[in-house]
Amino acid sequence: MTDSLQDAIKQYIGYLSYDPSNTLIIRKLVELYLETNTPHKAHEVISHYTANEDIHLSIAKSALASYQGNDEEVVALLQQHTGVYEEAVIYLLALAYLRLNQYDNAFNTLQVMPVEQMGIPTRLLFARALHNLGEVQKAIALLEEYKTSAECIGYLALLYWDIENFDKAHILADSALAIDPKQLEASIVNGFQLLSVDNLSSAQTTFSQILKLKPKSGRAWLGTGLICMQQNDLNSAISALRKTTQYMPNHPGSWNTLTWCLLINNQLDEAEQAAQEGLAIAPAFSESQGMMAIVLCFQNRFDEAKAYYRKALLLNTDSLAGLYAKYLILARLSPEEAQDVFEQLMNISITEQVTVGSVLKKNINRQEKH
Repeated sequence: MTDSLQDAIKQYIGYLSYDPSNTLIIRKLVELYLETNTPHKAHEVISHYTANEDIHLSIAKSALASYQGNDEEVVALLQQHTGVYEEAVIYLLALAYLRLNQYDNAFNTLQVMPVEQMGIPTRLLFARALHNLGEVQKAIALLEEYKTSAECIGYLALLYWDIENFDKAHILADSALAIDPKQLEASIVNGFQLLSVDNLSSAQTTFSQILKLKPKSGRAWLGTGLICMQQNDLNSAISALRKTTQYMPNHPGSWNTLTWCLLINNQLDEAEQAAQEGLAIAPAFSESQGMMAIVLCFQNRFDEAKAYYRKALLLNTDSLAGLYAKYLILARLSPEEAQDVFEQLMNISITEQVTVGSVLKKNINRQEKH
């Protein structure tokens, strides 16, 4: 605890001794105790107050509940105050909705406040809500002029990575990590960059370090799952990817990756369930349509698969899953056409510096060495 925080706590304790019914003082004191990681002190301050509850006490209780991860309690406490224009209410309620994966509710809570009046934490929260709703460009625009902290810069790095502007993502991630070597999103970008150049050992170390700090990081579990896939450890990959879909239930790419692992592991019924989840979340995402087609091909339901792969290729002519499903179907009917599709497939990028062909070649070489 810094001397300035200690002094502030002593000051507010003094204020409270003269005015024990002042809920604004209680709120400020609770916020200070949480900042110093002493939630039991915050609880003591709240529990000693027995008079009528007002917005400041609701905020104090919500801040403690949020600190403890009780997001349903935060919603219950603050829903009655949604008409009050108070940034703390907006922030705590939106944070609770985000952690509950209720992204529309988080967005609706945040949009009542003009962006120019938001503090940096609230603006970052708004960017996270937009990101989870698929509005990546809007999230970037929200943060681009506010690159004032490691968290802002690191989150921008992740946003640029998601739109495959890898060069900018690397520059931003390096900048964020120079300020804070443990910055979460910048570390995630760094981990995926290491994975993309096949530096599996360093990537694994990076994702393991992230998970020690944030065990519910869906992105870090995704990276771990992809590493296990590369190492042909399918059971570990499936376990990691189930964590990913638990913590990022609205991320279709994670469901599609889990689907692929389940298929390779011959768990066809579970693969179909996972593919349906990905498709329900993002029916306009070509890979979700294509993944459903692949599952049906593995189940010898080729006629059903045709509608899905065709929709995938209508959405994106370079859909990896759509082209692979098309190849599986044509391989039975027209080997020459299938070969043309196969060649197109080999040149499609999976991620930065990685094509389907390069992955297959690497795996073939690995098998020959063994």
